[in-house]
Amino acid sequence: MASHAEAKTNAILETPARTVDAEDAETKLIQKAEHHMEHTYMGSHVCMLICQLVMGEPGYEQVARKHLKHNNFKRMVAALSRYYEFLNLTTNADAESTAHKRQTKEAIDYLGQLDGCESSGVVRTGTTANPADATTAAATFSE
Repeated sequence: MASHAEAKTNAILETPARTVDAEDAETKLIQKAEHHMEHTYMGSHVCMLICQLVMGEPGYEQVARKHLKHNNFKRMVAALSRYYEFLNLTTNADAESTAHKRQTKEAIDYLGQLDGCESSGVVRTGTTANPADATTAAATFSE
């Protein structure tokens, strides 16, 4: 959903200027950005919940994979990475915000390790995800 909203926003930006005045165009862009951010926020929290479900549980990990596109967590890592970048730009340094950013980063790292992703969502070459790696990643994550 977030990528669909982002594509619509990009289409508005790329269309040639019409007879619409600048304020109307600004209002439309802000509304599209709000809609996109809402989807990103909701999707990121669903990713966090799924991460908590599969963490250290290879059986649940396999069930979750069956419901994901391409049976991997790469898109979840990418969504969480975008959300993490947003958090870094918009949150302050209070304890609650810092804890939320830390938990988000830990989820990115854990899910990334399962599928051989970097934090940015880029895939490392020559890695595969198997249940033994998940156990190792869970042990590393909980340390």
